[in-house]
Amino acid sequence: MGTVILLVLGGLFAAFGLFLAAAIVGGRQGDSGTVAMAAVMAVVIFLIPGVLMLVLGIRKLQTKRRDSDPERSRLVCSIRRHLPAEQAGLPLDKLFAVVDQDLSGGQEFGKDVVLGQEWVLVGDLAVPIRRIRGVFLQISAHRTQYTYISSHIITVCDDTRECGTAGFLANGDQATECYKALCTAAPWAMRGGLNEQGELMTLSPERFNQWNIELERRQAGMD
Repeated sequence: MGTVILLVLGGLFAAFGLFLAAAIVGGRQGDSGTVAMAAVMAVVIFLIPGVLMLVLGIRKLQTKRRDSDPERSRLVCSIRRHLPAEQAGLPLDKLFAVVDQDLSGGQEFGKDVVLGQEWVLVGDLAVPIRRIRGVFLQISAHRTQYTYISSHIITVCDDTRECGTAGFLANGDQATECYKALCTAAPWAMRGGLNEQGELMTLSPERFNQWNIELERRQAGMD
């Protein structure tokens, strides 16, 4: 609904601004300075806001179209990115089956985290366990008029430093259990809170790539 309003209002404002500016410039009354100033005011008041609303409306429309396409969803992209070439091109049903088969019967933590034997699903991100590079737990508390409400956020980052998050509102025990299970599954991963997550995200590309290479070499030797 908001996108439609932006498009309609943007079109009306832009059209009215153009019409008003053209009418003023084409008018025969008044000196040229006054006409020019009036045209500029018409453009500033109507045309520029109209164009801006049109641009915002078009961008929102493009975002909605992208989000409505399952192939372009973050979850599907993360699965395809982590699969070998021979599986990355599978149709959606078979693609999801690869991950679902592993996650079926896995450990579930809240609504957004499922830990399988080889994969973990965190929010809208699926990551092979061997490609986890960071597991973080952020705890925050908010005071209301009568009590404190704590929130716990689990963040898992993969070998491209793309991260998936899951929230545990007022359920600290489950968040802690989830955090410990993820750390146990990926003992090589960086762990901690917000500061440690910042350290991972600010590692230089060279250092991060070297760490990836060393981990992959070590994991290959264990297979």
